[in-house]
Amino acid sequence: MRFLVLPLLFCWCFAGHAQWPGVEFKPEPGTGSLESRYDHAAWTSPESVVRDLRADDDGTRAKALRLFGYPEAEMKDVPKPDQIELRYAAIGDDATLQAIVAITVNVSMAYAAVAVPRAKGWERIGTFFCWCKYESSPLQFVDIRLASSSGRAWSELVLRPSGGGTGVYGRDEAHFRIHNGALRKVISFVSFRRSCQPPDPCMIEARSLSGNTLVQSREQFEADSPPRNATCTPYEWDEKAFTYKRGGPVTKCAKAFMLP
Repeated sequence: MRFLVLPLLFCWCFAGHAQWPGVEFKPEPGTGSLESRYDHAAWTSPESVVRDLRADDDGTRAKALRLFGYPEAEMKDVPKPDQIELRYAAIGDDATLQAIVAITVNVSMAYAAVAVPRAKGWERIGTFFCWCKYESSPLQFVDIRLASSSGRAWSELVLRPSGGGTGVYGRDEAHFRIHNGALRKVISFVSFRRSCQPPDPCMIEARSLSGNTLVQSREQFEADSPPRNATCTPYEWDEKAFTYKRGGPVTKCAKAFMLP
C-alpha cells in the first residue's frame, strides 16, 4: 500500500444530519450521520485533482471541487480546502490500487472521494461527507484497514463519521470495498456512544472490529472510567455475497480487547 500525504492541514453526526451538504448527497443507509453520493466523474489523475484543489485561481479550484464531488450548493464562494490527503489502497477484488482523496473545508466539514483507474485516466465512483465538528482532527474520519480471511488479505476503506448534542456524543464506523466496479458497504456499526443526561447515570457503548470479531460493551456508570465487561460476536467474510456475515452467537470475550 502506498500513501501520499500532502502538506496541508485536514463520524456519527447526531440525530437528523445537522449540516446537509447539498442535494447531491443522501444519508448512507445503516449509519447515523454519513452522507454519500455515487455519481461518477472522469479524472485525468488523482494527483491532478489534488494539485488543482490547492490552486489559488478560483476557476481552477472550482473545477477540481466539482470533479471531487463537492456539493454545488456550497460552491458560491469556491472554498479552499484546509487539509488534503491522498492515499492509494487495494480495496477492490484484486491488487489494483484505488485512490482515496480526503479534504476538510471550514475546519470541520470532512469529505472523502474514491476513484478507480480506467483504461484512459481515472473515474470517481463515490464521495462521502461528515460534519465532524466534535473532532480535534476531522481528517481521521478516513482510514484504511487491513483484513484477512482463509489465507486471503485485502484492504478496506473505513469511515468514522461522528457528532453529538447536549450531553451526547457518538461515532459510527462503516467499512467499504469495491466490487464489480462499485463501492459496497461490507459492515457498519456504532463504534462509540456516550450519553450523560443529569440526574440520570451516564451510559457508554463501545464497539470495535478486531480481526473478524466484533467486540462490544454497554455500561452504566457514574465516573469517567466505567468497567468494560465486553462481549464478542464472530463475523465471517462471505466472498460470494461480498460482505461480512455473523458467524456465531454473542459470548463473553475470552481475552481483553482495547475498545475506543
